[in-house]
Amino acid sequence: MFVAKAKSSNEVMIFVSTVDTAFMTFNQVRIPQFFHITDHFTVMDTAQKTVFLYVSDDQVSNPVGNLFVSVNEGTKYSHSLENIVKGNGAVDFEAIESLDGTFLANRFDKKHGLGDHSMSGAIREITEEDILAEEYFRDQRSHMRTDISSKQMGTHARRKERKGSLEDYEAFNEKIKTYITHNMGATWNLIRAPKEDMRGKPTGCYLEDGCSLHLNMYYENHQIIAPPYAQKTALGLVMAVGNLGQKLELERGARKSTWISRDGGVDWTEVAKVPLIYEFGDHGGLIVASPNVHSTTTIRYSWNEGKTWTNLKVSDVPIYVENIIIEPKSTSQQFVIYGTYDNSTEESAGYYGRQYGEDVMVTINFENLHEPQCKGYDSPGKPKSDFEIWSPHDDDRHGTENKCFLGQKVSYVRRKQ
Repeated sequence: MFVAKAKSSNEVMIFVSTVDTAFMTFNQVRIPQFFHITDHFTVMDTAQKTVFLYVSDDQVSNPVGNLFVSVNEGTKYSHSLENIVKGNGAVDFEAIESLDGTFLANRFDKKHGLGDHSMSGAIREITEEDILAEEYFRDQRSHMRTDISSKQMGTHARRKERKGSLEDYEAFNEKIKTYITHNMGATWNLIRAPKEDMRGKPTGCYLEDGCSLHLNMYYENHQIIAPPYAQKTALGLVMAVGNLGQKLELERGARKSTWISRDGGVDWTEVAKVPLIYEFGDHGGLIVASPNVHSTTTIRYSWNEGKTWTNLKVSDVPIYVENIIIEPKSTSQQFVIYGTYDNSTEESAGYYGRQYGEDVMVTINFENLHEPQCKGYDSPGKPKSDFEIWSPHDDDRHGTENKCFLGQKVSYVRRKQ
């Protein structure tokens, strides 16, 4: 449980309590020196005994903030990543639930140059000196004391100099990139692009040239593009919409593709040249997707994790699909598609834009369309088995010989593609 207590007009103190104390004892949250908790903060994730805390940066006018991470019941925090963007009331930060320790974030990346694609070493442990220094600084500021030393005055002046804009609006939007972490925010890296697109053509996108995969979340999401999506029951699977390049394309009409990863966001494959909205079923063995930035009469589905797709007509009248939903665990084969009918004509669409009609809901049951039942779960990796053994090694991400993942050797049995 997190509780905020106002300290000033734009600053709060956060206290945390756990079930171990029956929520009777509250401890104050501590963050590193030279940071303070504004009245705009969000507890982003509390899974895996780790807390991610986002705090808006009130020293600049741009919609950015800092990400802090705690592994000791949410009391002491270390700084993980700066300048994460925020839009539409939501932070561009997503947990990849299909693989432990994996998260995505979009950040303003002013100083990142060609060939420099890692934020390794960005995290720093909080020290007692940090706590004492921050408490002293807060005391100086709240009481407006005049006996501040020259060193303290210099620090205060540097903080004031930070006020203003990181960049103007257009320049700011030209420098937003997507980062991924596979170790609970200890290090962040740009996402390596696939060598080929869905048609087998070279992408020509290399990290060494400053090119990577960038994924849409919430900031400047004009077309209501679906954010990255994963489910615990669909091991390693992630789907997202984005673009290749040196930045996240934010302008209206920018070309976007839909991407899928089978290994928790390490390697990605293009599955559509348009933005799709998506949902997993049957433990990830079934994927249902549909365009959602233009109307359609068909949806598409895949039994092999996006390798091949089949179209299915769901309406005689075009529909703007708003979402595809399934029961919470994503284990069934029954889906619900809802949206609105497209009442636009060729003339009205050009002048008025979208013309929405009545709401519509379509239910689809794939149980009668299921392919032959998978075999060989007890003998993964064998030629006649439909299953394989997969280990998400750290060496796949950092080029080392480490055969552990998050400090332990882990192997999973998953369905072959």
